[in-house]
Amino acid sequence: MVAEDISVYEQLARTKRSSGYTQHILSERVCKLAHYHETMGRLIRE
Repeated sequence: MVAEDISVYEQLARTKRSSGYTQHILSERVCKLAHYHETMGRLIRE
C-alpha cells in the first residue's frame, strides 16, 4: 500500500511541476493522499 501511495504521490508531484498544470483534476481521494504526504514530509523536516 505504501509503495502504491508513493507512486501516486510522485506522479502528482510531476504533474504539479508541469508548465501546463493549472488545477487538480485528480479525485479527492488522490488529492487527500498528496496532502497527507506533503504534511508528513513537512513535519519530518521540522
